[in-house]
Amino acid sequence: MTKSTQFPPISEPWVWKANDIKNRNDWVYWLNKADIQEMEEAVLSVRKRGIKLEDVEKTDFPLPGMEEKFFQMREDLDNGLGFFLIKGMPVDQFNQEDLELALWGIGTHIGVGVSQSFRGDRLGHVMDMSHTGDVRRSYRSPRPLRMHADPVDVVGLLCHKKAKEGGLSLIASSMAVYNSIREEQPKFLPTLFKGFRYRSTEEPPSGDPIVTPYKVPVYGKVDNRQ
Repeated sequence: MTKSTQFPPISEPWVWKANDIKNRNDWVYWLNKADIQEMEEAVLSVRKRGIKLEDVEKTDFPLPGMEEKFFQMREDLDNGLGFFLIKGMPVDQFNQEDLELALWGIGTHIGVGVSQSFRGDRLGHVMDMSHTGDVRRSYRSPRPLRMHADPVDVVGLLCHKKAKEGGLSLIASSMAVYNSIREEQPKFLPTLFKGFRYRSTEEPPSGDPIVTPYKVPVYGKVDNRQ
């Protein structure tokens, strides 16, 4: 079976290269004064009620004026480029705890917050934590964080302070990578669809094995979508 029949090329909005989108701005959402005011009021309301960050749900963090934007953001994630950028976040008006609440609150309008590591933390801080001796996770170390895919549907990242050095964020279309592999090295595709056993950098608290007893595919189909 040839690569063209077994592994057809993918042509969808979420298949893109940098040159395809560098001159577009439809993936950028600017916050206006009304949006920021609603956010400030929502943060203050959560604070007054004493709700813990991880317990905040969409109804606890109302942003009615942004609902149209949130609808389009969800469309962007599901059927568009697969990412978007929010600009105009008032990072200088909030302290760190309020910024964390604002980020989490926005997330409740996009999806459901879950733990991002075996630590159980719902929100992590990207910074050099070498002084603690615990740098098992790359985002807590000074080493580069190479291209990867997180085991969740949506990832949010808030830039609070500009790094003195480094700190660049990169994203890529995994299906554009698939198309490139298909054209340049199609012999690797069967292996990528079969997958690999993965080793965790941290011991699961559940007692599960550190190495998966099954292979995790790099590429596959979900709801007939690759």
